[in-house]
This record gives sequence, structure tokens and C-alpha cells, in this order.
Amino acid sequence: MRTGQLERSTPLLEDVGHRAEVLGRDALTLACASHLSVARLMSGALPGARQQAERALEVAARRGWWRTEKAMPAHLVLAWTGYLQADRELAGRHAGVAGTTTGAATDPRLLQSLDSCSVLIGLEAGPEPHRLLTRYLAGLREEVLAQMTPTSHAHAGPLLVQAALRIGGASAAAEVARSHTRPREAPAEQLLQQALLRHAHGDPAGALAALAPILDGEAKHPVQVTLATAQLLSADLYLQRGAELRAHQALREALSIAGPTELLRPFVDASSAVQELLRDDLDRLARTEGFAARVITRFGRADHPGAIPTLTPAEARVLRELPSRLTVLEIATPKGVSANTVKTQLHALYRKLGVSGRREAVEVARRHGLL
Repeated sequence: MRTGQLERSTPLLEDVGHRAEVLGRDALTLACASHLSVARLMSGALPGARQQAERALEVAARRGWWRTEKAMPAHLVLAWTGYLQADRELAGRHAGVAGTTTGAATDPRLLQSLDSCSVLIGLEAGPEPHRLLTRYLAGLREEVLAQMTPTSHAHAGPLLVQAALRIGGASAAAEVARSHTRPREAPAEQLLQQALLRHAHGDPAGALAALAPILDGEAKHPVQVTLATAQLLSADLYLQRGAELRAHQALREALSIAGPTELLRPFVDASSAVQELLRDDLDRLARTEGFAARVITRFGRADHPGAIPTLTPAEARVLRELPSRLTVLEIATPKGVSANTVKTQLHALYRKLGVSGRREAVEVARRHGLL
């Protein structure tokens, strides 16, 4: 399992776990359920991951192990599951408990995974996101990263790159991508990270080129969240090109991928243009209508008072120009886009910040740590 061979390890864990439960071996039952929850999480089976983690914690609660190292992996799985399903309460609660269960003997890979999950949660709703991200990067240890499985990097890397870009940390996003890139491993996720960075630097053609092997099914070993995120990023790029039909197709692909496991995170992190496309398309999404409606409901919850607004890379770039007092045309020209495009981005930015003008936008952005 530590080498990422989930298909081989899962049946063995199920068999041993069943025998342990029959024999009343609670410690072994807890360990097997915890490892099964990790295997389910890594394979993208989020409901199964949650079920096994909760089973492990039932045993832990009965034996008084809830806040011990024995229960740490199960808490960590529920934190990741909560984040991927955009359940902030579940993610925050179990990440917090997991942080109290660590000790000198805790596997450093688990600590690294907890750090990654905790910083993602904090970047979404916590204070001082830039300081939080800087502290995370300073704490990365290459010898630990080298021991992480490809699937672990595949989940953490692109999500952290997206989170860094949302707060305008382009250089930090590039550093995250370097840290979570392992040569010849998880190529699909490396391509997605390239696409995200190219999109952030105003290179839509380069972003689509990086996405192509993922979208065509040629990239190796993509995890579920990568496939859904790639489709939604391509939808945004197609919308920028005016290719609405292809954007609709990409959106439907993303819904088909994410719906069965309630994977809401890629949609919450998608651009405002893609979110609007989903709202407009809801009536025509018969097969995935229930999931799509839940995604739209989650959009509203993401904007609760005090939450850090989720900005697209383009909106973050425009935000950084606002204190300079440049005109819309002066902002647009170096970026190679039209003034109308910048106006659209400004309107979306003002809406997310809950403001009506430039000066107020700068004040609110500074309060949130976005500038």
C-alpha cells in the first residue's frame, strides 16, 4: 500500500479486518479500517473512505483511543474527505483533532499530509493566507516529500497550486508545483499543474496544450480530482475562446466524473464563469441534475461572512493592479486582453468582495490578506 499498489492491498486489508473483528482484536480492526479508508481516499472512492474512517473511529471511541495516534489516520482521512467534498465543518473538525494526536513516533508522511490538508483549509477560510502559505513552504522537507506515494502528491500538488493562485501567490504556486513534482510519477497531475500555472500567467493556448493528454485519456495515472479539475479548467479556457459548446461538454464530463462520489471541490474552486455556466445549464443536466443542484447550493455556502473570497487567477491579477490606479485599458494592454475582458473580471471581483468600487475593493482585499 505504501508503494501505491491499492488494488493488491485492499482485499488483504478487508480479509484481515474481518478476521480481527470476529476475534475481538480492536487494535487490529482499527488499523485495518484506517488503512482501508486511506486506500479508498487515494482511489477516489470518497463515500467508502468516509465509511471506513468512521468505522475506525467507532472502535477508537469505544476503547478511549479517539485522541491518540491510533486514530490519527482516520481523522486525517475525514479531514481530506471533507475538503474534497467541500464540507468545511467536517474537514476543519477532524484536521483539528488529528493535529492533537501526533507525537514523536508519528509517520512523517502522515504529518506532511496533515500539513497539506490543514493549509488548504486555512487558505480557504483562515486569516493571513499569505503568511500561512509561506510557513507551509518553509516547513517542507525534501526527504519526506521523496517518501510520499505518487497518489499523495497527485492529490495535494494541484489543489495547493490552485489555492496559492487564488490568493495571488503565483511564485508560491510555482514553488508548490516544484515541491510536489516527482520525475516520471503522476504525469497527469504534473500536466495539470503546468496548465494551472500557464493559465495564471495569461497563456491559455499553453494551458490547453498541457491539458490535452489528460482530456484525451493519454496521461498516466490521473486521480479523480485531477480529471474533474482538468475538465473544468478546459471549460473556462473554451469560454474565453467563445467555444461555448465545448465548454458545455467539458462541464458535463466533469459532472459525470465527480457526481458518483460527491466530489464538489473542483466546482467550488472553478472560475466564476464556469460556475455561472453550471447555473445556466442546470435545466439541461437531467442525468446529473441532483449533484449539479448540490454543487450550486455549495457555491452559496462558500461565500459566508468572514470567508476569504475565491478568486480566479485572472481576477487575482487584476486585483494586484488596483492600487496602482491604472485605467482599465492600461491594465488590459500588457496582458494581451481587451478592456471589456478586464471590465468583466472587475465586475466579478467586486461581486466576490461585496464592494462597488476600486478603493473599497483594495481595502477589503487587504483585510482578507489578498494584497
